[in-house]
Amino acid sequence: MVAGSSLDGHIPNLGKPTSRLDMATQFVKPREGDTIKLKQFPKLGNSFAAWQDHLRDAVCACSAFGLLAFQRALEVEGPEAKFEDFQNPGNFIQLDQKLSLALNECIPGDTHMLCQRINQKRTDERLQHQRNIVGR
Repeated sequence: MVAGSSLDGHIPNLGKPTSRLDMATQFVKPREGDTIKLKQFPKLGNSFAAWQDHLRDAVCACSAFGLLAFQRALEVEGPEAKFEDFQNPGNFIQLDQKLSLALNECIPGDTHMLCQRINQKRTDERLQHQRNIVGR
């Protein structure tokens, strides 16, 4: 997670509401979805923005903490964002793993440039650190 982020190790208060905005908060631990289902990655000339909106919605719908998941997803889209900045999944390890699987399934074929980049990063991470990459 990016240092100084509003998400640094923060899980919302699951106890007594502290403001009027918290009144809609669940008082039991919310359940995450089992999978993230994404539309097929758009082909050149199709609307990437619509696919990206769908991706954000799907991640939020699967997360037990939708607003925090949305903010986390937006961090990736920043102009200064680098692949290496998102190695630490923080409190979202399961969500990141589900996103990684969903992205691998929606990108068409091993010859797609994005798929090749992800596969290279996955190989590098496994060889250098003996761990799998995460979704963001």
